[in-house]
Amino acid sequence: MSNKEKKLIYASAIPNPTPEAKGIPKNDDKPFSFFSGAMNEYWETGHFSDLVISVKGYNVRAHRMVVCSQSGYLNFLVHCLHVKDKKAKTIKNPDNMITTSVNAFKAMIGWVYGVDYIPPGDENKTYIHAGMYEMAIRFDVSRLRVHALKRVKQSTDIPDSEFDAEAFLRLVNHELYCARGGMRFLLTDICVRKIEVLLTEPKLDNVFKNHGHFFPRHIMMGLGRKGPDVRCLECGEFCDNEIVVRVLASENLD
Repeated sequence: MSNKEKKLIYASAIPNPTPEAKGIPKNDDKPFSFFSGAMNEYWETGHFSDLVISVKGYNVRAHRMVVCSQSGYLNFLVHCLHVKDKKAKTIKNPDNMITTSVNAFKAMIGWVYGVDYIPPGDENKTYIHAGMYEMAIRFDVSRLRVHALKRVKQSTDIPDSEFDAEAFLRLVNHELYCARGGMRFLLTDICVRKIEVLLTEPKLDNVFKNHGHFFPRHIMMGLGRKGPDVRCLECGEFCDNEIVVRVLASENLD
């Protein structure tokens, strides 16, 4: 199957439950003249979500693109985009991307973030949503923050009464930068076990019932030396000693 055929299949498979979002909305402007190729093809399919972000006088409706958390483009946006100077007017991108303004990046985030997801193996789609939530905070895009948080809650399938969103996202954001390889297993446990012990603020005392929820597989598969900085229910302190973690993990394997 050719790449063009795949693109057509992906575009036609994108659901669009919002009738008024069919076609390019009259009050929306195509925000980026420097996009071409597949990006323009996606725009022309007319599949839009109900997420609208206003930037620089534009009302930019998010396009319901098919996304993958391992795409180089999305990986750059979520993990590699750092603005050290908050007053900086430009962001330096990889060589194959144009340097543009922070406001344009806000609009771009609003455009490319859809809800349709192709999982690369055993990854959980919450990974995408959590990354977008983190980006929304970084660029102060409140509408996207609300939208991404809603998607996080939906993808973890945890009732509102049992979901401390701020605590969960603090943990997720830590994992995005400190233990990316183990993120898949953390999110799998959250979905399967639905967080047996409720998340609490501000100390995150009860994130896990025990280390066995995360550490055994994380350690055995060589995905990192230690897990997230959460308080251990065994000792009440932050377990940053690799030997202690290994012992606790071994006990939980029995």
